[in-house]
Amino acid sequence: MNGICFGVLHQMVPYVRMTRTGKFYLPRPKRYLESQRQLKEKFQDIVQYEYDHEERKLFPHTIRTRIGKGKDKHYVETEILLPIPASTPFDVEINFYYHPDKKPLHYCDLDNLIKAVMDAGNKVIFGDDRWCDGIVANRIQLDEPKSDNKDEVFVEVEFTWLS
Repeated sequence: MNGICFGVLHQMVPYVRMTRTGKFYLPRPKRYLESQRQLKEKFQDIVQYEYDHEERKLFPHTIRTRIGKGKDKHYVETEILLPIPASTPFDVEINFYYHPDKKPLHYCDLDNLIKAVMDAGNKVIFGDDRWCDGIVANRIQLDEPKSDNKDEVFVEVEFTWLS
């Protein structure tokens, strides 16, 4: 069994449905996308540090990206290196640890928090979330805070896979 486990402090913004144009001007989608950018950066920093200092192996993935619209649409393939091997089923366990003073604790659906973490891990930890075979998630209120900011959540994530 192989895996990568880490924790980050982040002001979690749960996933919200968005339209193609709404994500550019509606406040909730804009807030979610900014949170995603920040969380993805934290994940990238962790992967970079872990694999630079631990000398762990990264695996090649071919990512296909659409460029243009209509008749000008075409696809470009790029190779990137990620911790989880391509086309490998994986499991994830996510724990959301909340500040003792966070009220209400159940401010959103747990599945929207999971989606936010999985979106941030896409093309940073794994190439395609269709290979995720199992998810375990917990929302936990702490007795002692991890941060002075009661809006920050300590997110502990563990990805595991067989090789």
